[in-house]
Order: sequence, then structure tokens, then C-alpha cells
Amino acid sequence: MLKVFYGPFHPDLENAFAQRLKELSANRQPIAVVAPSRRMAERLERLLSVEKNLALVDVHFHTFHSLAAMVSENSHEGKQIIADPGFHDRLVDSLLSAQPALGREFGGEGRPRALAAALRSSLRDLIDAGVSSESVEEFFGDKLPIPEEERGRLNALLRLAGAYQERLQDLGILSPSDLIRLAAQEAADCEHLRRFQEIIYYGFYDLTGLQLEFFEAVSAAFATRLYFPFRRVHPAFRFVENFFEQKLLAHESEPVARSAKDRPALDKALDGLFDPESKPVSEKALAVISASGARDEAWAAAKEILRLVEREGYAYEDVGVVVRTLEPYRSVIAEVFRENAIPFDMAVGEPLLRHPLAKTCLNLLTLREKDFLASIVEDILDSPYFRGQDLWRRIIRASRIHGGWLQWRAKFEKAQEARGLWNLISALEKELGLQKKETWSAKVGRAKKIIETHLCLPDLCSETEAAVWEIVQSELASLETFDLLGEDCDWKTFLEIFSDKLHRASLETDSRCRAVRVRDAMDARGESFKVLFLVGLKENLFPRVILEDPLLRDSARAALRHPAGYWIAQKASGHEEERLLFYLMASSAREKLYCVFPRSDESGRAEVPSLYLRELCRASGHDFSRAVPIPRQPAGKLEGLDPQVAAPQELFLRQALEGRSAEGSVPEVLGDARLHDEVVAAASCIGAWGKPGPWDGLSGPAKDFLSELDRRGISPSALDSFATCPFQFFASRVLGLGEPDETFEKGEFPRMVRGKIYHEILEGFYGDAEESLWQDNDSWRDRLQTCAAAVFAERHWKALGIYPLLWRAVQQAIMENLQEFLVWDIAEARETGFKPVSLERELRGGFKELPGLGLHGIVDRIDRSADGSWRVIDYKTRWTRSANLRNLAKRGELHQLSIYAELARAVEKGPCEGAFIFSLEDSPQTTDKPRSYPYAAQALAEDRSEFLKRLASELGEIRKGRFPIVPEDGEHGHCSYCAFAFICRKSHGPSRTRALQVRP
Repeated sequence: MLKVFYGPFHPDLENAFAQRLKELSANRQPIAVVAPSRRMAERLERLLSVEKNLALVDVHFHTFHSLAAMVSENSHEGKQIIADPGFHDRLVDSLLSAQPALGREFGGEGRPRALAAALRSSLRDLIDAGVSSESVEEFFGDKLPIPEEERGRLNALLRLAGAYQERLQDLGILSPSDLIRLAAQEAADCEHLRRFQEIIYYGFYDLTGLQLEFFEAVSAAFATRLYFPFRRVHPAFRFVENFFEQKLLAHESEPVARSAKDRPALDKALDGLFDPESKPVSEKALAVISASGARDEAWAAAKEILRLVEREGYAYEDVGVVVRTLEPYRSVIAEVFRENAIPFDMAVGEPLLRHPLAKTCLNLLTLREKDFLASIVEDILDSPYFRGQDLWRRIIRASRIHGGWLQWRAKFEKAQEARGLWNLISALEKELGLQKKETWSAKVGRAKKIIETHLCLPDLCSETEAAVWEIVQSELASLETFDLLGEDCDWKTFLEIFSDKLHRASLETDSRCRAVRVRDAMDARGESFKVLFLVGLKENLFPRVILEDPLLRDSARAALRHPAGYWIAQKASGHEEERLLFYLMASSAREKLYCVFPRSDESGRAEVPSLYLRELCRASGHDFSRAVPIPRQPAGKLEGLDPQVAAPQELFLRQALEGRSAEGSVPEVLGDARLHDEVVAAASCIGAWGKPGPWDGLSGPAKDFLSELDRRGISPSALDSFATCPFQFFASRVLGLGEPDETFEKGEFPRMVRGKIYHEILEGFYGDAEESLWQDNDSWRDRLQTCAAAVFAERHWKALGIYPLLWRAVQQAIMENLQEFLVWDIAEARETGFKPVSLERELRGGFKELPGLGLHGIVDRIDRSADGSWRVIDYKTRWTRSANLRNLAKRGELHQLSIYAELARAVEKGPCEGAFIFSLEDSPQTTDKPRSYPYAAQALAEDRSEFLKRLASELGEIRKGRFPIVPEDGEHGHCSYCAFAFICRKSHGPSRTRALQVRP
């Protein structure tokens, strides 16, 4: 009772199908149409009702799944149909945990969580093909012709498949495969099917074993027609040859009539596609475009679409844009088409987690798993969906929190001014911290309560926001069905599965018929377009990469199919399916086909054009080397661009590139032309190669800053900053942007805190030290322990935001370093006679030669000897710069020692011995570096005049407001650690060149 009609989709199969529907509809009896996907069913509805103008009264459109559900609706009473992949993944995972012997076959307790999904995919292939342990044993015995390792893995998979199906049976659950199997058993006696005068299958070219069984059951009992996309002896259709010859050829079959109208644009060329011996056929309907990156590909398609609509009279609904896999191009196509005001209908919904509301819900529930990372907490509190105060975000930023829960607790637990924020954070920590196992429904209730307590929709929310909120709630509620598994779950497992569900969920977009249809290749099967843009034609995308199933390899699949006869596909056959898909896409263009490929990615790295595109060019007589290139640079793209298809921002940019004013040239409705001209003028100054000016840090005197400078003076560290990079000084001190606090991860210890601890311990150690400290004994060690314990006690690992083990390790390392340093320091004091007399002392003053310049700073230590001479000591944790301090001072890279020595002369009597840097963690034994770096008094005196000149010059530059950039690239350059490197334009050629004129 099955009749098979085969031919290409366009226009032959479509015409034959429409003609049959027209004939049957005259009888006014129900008709069933079964398509392989909901997308193709929608295409057929549009074909019949819009393009063929047929009435669809009592025509019922189905997919295999919906037809199976209708057939078996009275046969699965008491059983629940669950298609949720997450549920079945969890079921597989629980089986492996419940059966340790089976679990060890697949990694044991250490197996990755993603393995369950991979296993379920392999199990589905086996189950759909009807493979079972018993049938394999009966057919092959112990002579299955595959390697021993593969045989063992196949046996394990079959045992797992058996356990999986038994578990579903015990739970009263029907999987999608079970539904198809049940429908196949019930089809012959189904009253629903009996009322159809004919059942028409359209468009599928391959079936799984269970689908084939269902199809054969229906076609054996009822009048059935199949419209099968197939061209005999054509290389592109090798993928479907086996199915046609083994499953369909035994039935009555005939090719559909070849239509003379609406032939594909490349009809003749397609006859020889993938046949290297065929002769090329010249086709003018093919255009090939190359671009640099996905965005430029979308841009090229958008401009040509606008040209077709504006110049050649096409409608947007006549045009299609197809990518093999839509995901890499989804966002750029949507963005570019919106910029160009092109209406589009994207078949695949937008990923749910791209919407801020869904992301906020997930962030809220996973906050504890992410250890209350400050950036995530800020995002939640700043969200328009959060029920709370706007002030809290500013409090968080002011507190400089960057780590995890320990820092929150240390900063806010006792802070009265932020009591409301702490109450919120601590309450969330408790709500999210319940680790005991509960039913899935209990966890769903808990999650809903947390979300609804802290988040809500705005009063004037959009339809999209309402839809997202509904989907999140629905996905959350769907986890209640996991109670059927009969196991409790912990919070971590619950969140992992909920996160997976949100990552899979999508927000369906409104389908607009009068719009450009954007599809991936699988959804575009059976579609027809007057004009088609095939985008993304590069290797590894179209054709895609074909990977073998590592759990059920092709050698095992081949053995099961031949000679055992199980209808199970080999993954390698995907190569043949890719060729078929390319043929179907190329043949769906009725008038014009544009093939767009990336010659490089966005970064300029070369891409490999699709071999399928080269083959299409060969078959159609098109010179691939003459593909139309889209220039990479904006100026090149806009040159010659038709103003009628240019977006407003492109018109403005084009005016700027041509040196013309936008005011008076660009209509006001497109934007603010005057503002544009002002911005262009500023940009022109920045991009000029001439003399430096205000754009280069030559801002002129900053009155407020200079007034404050005269009042408070300046520190050596500020002068070091200016000498290193005036722009850095300008950003942090003149503009008042400040230096950001040192950031560190929870497993690290902040360098600045480490240095401060060293200073505090040494200050306590040498303060009020008795003379016995300098005697030749170890009594000082007890004093060190006491001083260190007092400093350590003032800090707690919770307040520092680090792990307690790390804090203990840091304390131990500090003590070891200080003990080694003090052994040397005390011995050096005995040898030289210099002992500490002043610690962490604030000094103020200036140079008499530079009146009006106030200097201030805190000197780490001043030592004095018995003869009254003194010296300045500056501690460094480690010294990584030049050992010649004199050269550093002459170059203006080290101000501290010269200034501290000068300021100390005003308060200390006697001669100066010099200034020294003492490195606390360096030694010839550990880092192969000295502990002491001297700047002798004689050298200080000799260099004083030159130092004053440099200091006066630096102060003069500051007063004049000259703060040019001084780029220093490389791993150890100051730009590598500067907080303002991203705003100084150091990589901008003209800016850099002008800066060199200021500071050669």
C-alpha cells in the first residue's frame, strides 16, 4: 500500500506533492502529512496555502513524534512520556552509580559528568536499531568480528542499555524511542489513522531503526505515499542510496515528473556537482564573495540584500541566508541586519542565558558555588530585577572586595554602616548553604523561594522579559519530574542539572513571513528561495568536522549492520550527508545563489575555503580566484558603497573619511551631524602626525592640583611615578583616578600586605630595643617571635580573604626571611657601629635651592653610630632593579634616597654616611643578590646639584601641565603593570610619535 515518488525537492517533488494534495482535497476527507521536522511541516503548510493557493481544510500536519503520540495515546495509560534529555542523562548516571561493576566499565566514580550524555547518545542508537544483548549473542555468539577491546565496550553498552530500559519500565516512563516502538505496535489497529484517506510522508531521506519500523507498520496497513528527495546515480545522493535500494525499491516507485518552470538557478551545473569527470556548465546565477571574518560576511550579505530590494525589486521574503551551523553566526547576523534595518526571521531561538534576567537567576542560585565573587554580587545587586537598594553596589566598590565569602565576612560582619547589605549577604549564604539531600521537588521549592524573594519583574516589563521569566520558572518546575528517579539530591547536583537545562533552553523569536529567512542547513532542507546566501563556506564548518563515536565506534556499527542487519548508521557516513546537504542548499536557490566565505577570521588569520564551494565553482564554470573581495578596512568597504544601502553610521563615517562635513549633507533624521563633526575634528587632531598638543598630555596648568601641591607638597613616590610615566602621574594624581588596590586570587597573598607586615615587625623589633640586642647571643629571636606574633594577631586569614593554610605558610616564610635578614643586619650593625634610632619617621621640608617646593615622606629607618654620624635605610621586600643606585637617581628613576637624606639633614646632627636600600628577602645564598645597596654620602653630595636640576625640571613640567606618555612595552616594562595602560593610546602610532617629540 506504499507508493514511492522520488526526485529533487525543487521544484519537482514540491509540485508532485502539491498536485496530490489538490487531488485528495477534492474528496473532502481527512489527509495526514508527515514531515521529518516541525520546520519542514511549516514549510509545507506555507507551500500549499501561500504559494499554491490550496485550502488546507482537514489536512493534518505531523512529525514522526507527534504522529506516534497520536497513535499510542490510548495505549500508554499509567505511563508518563518524558523526553527531557537531562532526566535521561541523570537516569544513566544513577545506573552507573548503583551498579559499580558496570560503572567501572565507564570510568568508575571518577567519570566526568558529561559522560552520561555521551553514553545516552550511544544507547539511543543501539535501542533505536533494536540491538540487545540477547539478539547479538544469538546472532554472533562469541564471533563478533571486531577487536577485543571494542567487543568488551559493546557488551558493556548493551548491558547498560538493558538496565536502562528495565529501569524505565519499572518507573513507568516512556522515552521517545519507547513511544515510537509502541506506536509501531499499535499502528495497524489505530482508528485515528484509519480515518485518513491517505497518509503522505514527505522529505525524509533516512530513518532510525524504530522510525523505519513505525513507517513500515503504517504503510503496510494504510494507503501511504512517500515523496522522497533522491536523484539516482548522482554523487550527492550516495548517502540515501542504501536506504532507497534496501527499504524502498521493493515497493512501487517512480520518479516525479520534471517541471519546466522554476528550475534551480544552477540547475545544469548541479547535474555535475561532485562528479569530477563532468564538464563545467557556465552559470551566471552564481556569485562568490570573500570577506574577513563572520561580521564582514554578514555585512556583505546585508548590503547585497538591500541592493536587491532597493534596485531590483525583490521582497525580503524572497531571500534566504543559510549557514551550516547557525550558532557561530547567530549574533553577528542579527546585529548587522538590525543595523541595516533588514527584517529577518531566525528559525532557531536565542539562547536563554543571553538574556540578563535568566543569567541573574542562575547567578543568584550559584552564588555560593562561586564563593560570592564580588563582581557577580555586584551584577546581581545592580540588576533591574533585584529587590534591593542601589546604594549597596557603591558600598561594595568602596570596600575594595574582590575575593570570596571570607572577605565579605571580614569587611561587613561588624560594619554598622552596611548592616543591611551584610544581612542580605549572610542570609543568602545561609539559604544557599543547605547541603543535606532532599527530594528534587523540595529543592525546586527552595530555589523558587530564593528567586522570588530577591528578584522580580519590573512593573513595565517587556514581553521578552515576561517570556524569559516564564521559561526559567518552567525549566525549574520541570525538575520536579526527577522525583520519579526515587533518589534525593544535594544542592550542587541540583544546580548542575538546572544550569544544563538553562544552557539548552532558548527564547523563541516571533516568526515573520515577510522577512529574510535565516536558517541553518538542517532546518533549511526543503525550503525554497528566489535568492539564497550561503554563508560560512569554510572547511570544518561546511562541511563540518565528522567525529567517530568513541563509545560505539564505526567498526562495531558496521558489524551490527552487516551482516546482522541492524539499521544503525556509521558516523563516517556524515561525510556523505554533508555533500547531500550542500546539494540541497545550492538547489534551493531559484534565481540567484551567493556563496560567501571567510578568507580570514576577525584577527586576520587565514581560513580555508570550503572544498564544496570550489567544486560548485568548477561545475558551474565560475573562476573561484575572481571572488569579489570585501575589503578588511572600513574605508575600503565604504568606498563606492551605494548611499541607498548605507546605514546611518556608515554615511557619517564616509563623510569623515572623505574629509567632508556631515552637517548639511546627512539628513537630521539620521543623527546629530554637528556632534559628529565635532567628534571627527577631535579625532583628526588625535590622529595627526604633527606637533604634540592637549591630546598628548600637554594639558596646561592644572590649577586645583597645583594649589593642593603648594599646600601639601609632594612625595618621593609621586616623583618616581612622574619620572616613570608622566601620563600615569596625570591619571592617578592630577585627574584623581587613584591607583586601584592590588588584586589577588584567593590562593595568592597580596604583595603590598606582605611588605607592610615586614615593616611593622621590624618597627616593633627595633623600637625601644635594649643594648643587649647587639650582643653576640640569640636573645633577639625571642623578641622577634613576640613582635611578629603581635603583628600577625592583628590580621586574620578571614580578613585577608585567603585560605588559613596559605596564611600559616606566609607567616612561616616571613619569619624565616626575617630571621635570616636579622642575622645579617645585627652582624652588620656590630661591624659598622650603626644602630637604628628612628623608625617609620615622617619627614617634611625641602631644598633651599628650590623655594616653594614642599617635600614629605616616611623614612623606614635612620641609623646612628657612636661618633654621631647617621645614615638613611629604605626597606624593600626584594630589589629587582639596577644595583647602581647612583645611576638610577641621575636618571630620575629613584628619588627616595636623595630626598630622605636631604630632609634628614634638617633633623639629624653630625655627618651623613649615606643612604642604603636593605632587601629583606634577597641574599647571595637565596637569590644571588646582595642584601645592601649603598648610595654613599660623597656620591650624594657630588650628585646633589644635578639631582636638583632634574627635580626642578620635573617640577617645572608638572606646573606647566606637560604629561606625555612614555610607553615601555615588554614583560617587565612599567606598562605591563600600569593601571592606565588601556587609556593612554600608547599603541596609537601618531600619539606615540608626538609623545617622542616631548620626551625623546
